[in-house]
Amino acid sequence: MLHEAPRVMSEGDPIFHQRSFGRQQFGLRRVPPLLTPPPPENPIALWLARFEESIQPQLEWLTYWADRCWESIEPQLEHLKYRAGHFWESIQPQLERLKYQADRSWQSIEPQLARWAMRPPRDEHKEPIHPALRSLAHEARAIFVRLLAYAAGIAVLAVMAAELLRTEPVVAAVQPMPRSEWIAVGRPYPAFALTLPDLGEEAHYAIRRHAEGGGRKDSITFGEPGRSLRYVMVEIYRPGTELERFADAASEITARAGSLRPAGPARAGLPLDTKFGSASTVEFAVGRFGIGHCIGFVRAFEAPRVQIAGLSCSMNSIVNRNAIVCALDRLTLLSAGSDPDIGKLFANAELKRTFCRQRETLMSATPKREYTVTQAPLRLRGHM
Repeated sequence: MLHEAPRVMSEGDPIFHQRSFGRQQFGLRRVPPLLTPPPPENPIALWLARFEESIQPQLEWLTYWADRCWESIEPQLEHLKYRAGHFWESIQPQLERLKYQADRSWQSIEPQLARWAMRPPRDEHKEPIHPALRSLAHEARAIFVRLLAYAAGIAVLAVMAAELLRTEPVVAAVQPMPRSEWIAVGRPYPAFALTLPDLGEEAHYAIRRHAEGGGRKDSITFGEPGRSLRYVMVEIYRPGTELERFADAASEITARAGSLRPAGPARAGLPLDTKFGSASTVEFAVGRFGIGHCIGFVRAFEAPRVQIAGLSCSMNSIVNRNAIVCALDRLTLLSAGSDPDIGKLFANAELKRTFCRQRETLMSATPKREYTVTQAPLRLRGHM
C-alpha cells in the first residue's frame, strides 16, 4: 500500500480555514503571517519633490514681480489705448475725405475710359490691336486705385508719425514772476530835493513809472525800513490815466507801510500845518513788540493832480511832529520839466515857507530895535 506525501496547506485552502476555526474554538491563538517590507521609494520622485520645495519661494517672488510689472504698465497701456482711439478719431475724417475724393475722381474719368475702351477700330486693314491695349481701361483703373491707396497709406503714416513724435507742452519748472505795474527808472534824474542833516543818513532817490497809465512817483528815502533807527520817506505822486481819484489817508499810508510790518491798527492823528497846507496824518506802531512809532502824512491836490505822502519812523522814541513839518518845509523843486503846474504849486508853497519855524514869533530871535535920532535946536547957556 502506497503512502501519500504530506499535504502543505496555504491560507487559500478551505481546509486551512476550517482547522484554524477549530483551533480558535479550542482557545488556540493564530499566528499572523510575516509582513513584507515596503518597496523602496523612487529617487527621481524624491528629487522632484525637493526641487519643487526649493523653487517655491522663487515662484512666489516671480508671481509678485509679474503683478507689480502689470500694475506699473497698466496705466501706460490705458494711455496708449486712449492715444490710439484719439488718433483714429483724428484721421477718420481725413480717410473719409480721401475716399470721397477717390470716388469723385473715378466717376469723372470712368465714362472717358469706357468710351475709349469701346471705341471701334478705325480701319480694318490696319494691323490688329494688341490684347494688352484692349484692357487699358482696366489697367488704368487698377493703377489709379493703387496710387490712391499708396497716397492714403503715406498720409496715414505721416499722421501717425506726427502724432507719436508730438511732444507734450513744455511747462516751466519755475513760474515766472508777475510783471509789476510800476517800472523803476534805471538812472533817475532828480526833480525834487530834500536834505535832513539831523538824521545822518544818505538820501536815496528813485523814480517809478506806471506801465500803462504813465503816472510817475518820485520817492526820497533816508535809512532802511526795519533796520535803521530812523526812517523817512517822502513820495511825490503825479498820476496818469491809471488813477481816477486819490484814496483816503489811511488807505494811502497803509499801502506804503507794507515793508515796515505794522504791529497794530493805524489810527488817525492830528493834521500837520505845512507850507503845502494841512496834511492828514495816521499813526501806527512798528517793531517786534510794537516799541517803534511811525507817522504817515498825506497831502493831495486836485489842480494839479499831485499827492505828497510819506512816512517818518523811529524805532526807539516817539516821532517829533515838528520834524515832519521841517522836512516838508525843506522839500524843494529842482526841475518841473513839461509840467508848469507843479512849478506854480511849489512857487506858491515857497511863499508860505517858515524855514523850519524860524520865522515864528516864539521861535525866532528878538529883532533889533530901531532908534530914530532927531536933531533938536541947540540952546546956549547965556545971552550974548
